[in-house]
Amino acid sequence: MSFENLADFIQRRMRMSHIYQPVVLMSLLENGGTRHEQDIARDLLSHDQSQIDYYTVIAKNMVGNFEASAQRLAEVLASLVEDTPAEKCRADWVRFEPYRVQLAAGASTTVDVIIENLASEPIDVAIRLIMAPGVTADPPTVCCRVTPGEHYRSSHEIHLSELDRTGPTILCVDVNRNGQPLGWLAECQLWHEGTPC
Repeated sequence: MSFENLADFIQRRMRMSHIYQPVVLMSLLENGGTRHEQDIARDLLSHDQSQIDYYTVIAKNMVGNFEASAQRLAEVLASLVEDTPAEKCRADWVRFEPYRVQLAAGASTTVDVIIENLASEPIDVAIRLIMAPGVTADPPTVCCRVTPGEHYRSSHEIHLSELDRTGPTILCVDVNRNGQPLGWLAECQLWHEGTPC
């Protein structure tokens, strides 16, 4: 487009009913006449006050809901694990490896449950795998003692006679630490082979 054509468009044909045309022109002019469509879209959104107002309300609601949920989660976790100030606690001190598995119904796989002792004293841990219908585990339970700074890995053969084809089947581990039940602290997702996950 020539300078004359651009000047004619801006002076006579461009409509100022909304910010689109001026913002697109500014974006192109500031970037040497070329700009990716997504970058222009971002420029448009950054100048559209109605969109900014709309997403401000959504952000306020989400952050408020998130803060309330995070506070509740912190309260629940605090009630599950009573640590002295000298102890460290991480959300993943009990975890599955791998976290996500794809396999066909009728197939078997091995998953490991890893328990880390982040405390300064040995811990006695009992774990029990919680399985959905159609899922079996060998062994389904394990008891162990873990020394400070060390980890324990237990391997479990998982067999699936049936599996949900629309989403994951969840395998959970129920944990008891030093005689205190802590509830479900880790999960593994079992996905039907071919299902996107």
